[in-house]
Amino acid sequence: MSVWPRPPFRIWHHERVGVWDRNGDFKTYFDETISSDALLFNDNNLIVITLAPGNNSYLVPKPGVRLNLADLVENLPAGQDLRFILDMDNHGNMIGSSSTGNNFLLELVGVGNQ
Repeated sequence: MSVWPRPPFRIWHHERVGVWDRNGDFKTYFDETISSDALLFNDNNLIVITLAPGNNSYLVPKPGVRLNLADLVENLPAGQDLRFILDMDNHGNMIGSSSTGNNFLLELVGVGNQ
């Protein structure tokens, strides 16, 4: 028996984002169901999920917390996005490019000595 049109297919995506501890055990920071193409880590276990749907990138600062980077940026120009974070240093500063091809530098400010 053939059914036409075929029912829509759903591909359920699940990824665990986290870090490996010194004992070789994986510590999950965030379980997500979005499909992203890249993850960045620094030596302070700060994680960035980038190339995510909707031209978004996310910051995962600690277990259980995922923040949209665009919501954290002051004075982000209208229509601009943070599609691809290319690199991040150990201070949390990031460089990247938007979906329109504009390059940017994000500097982490006002967080004290964390």
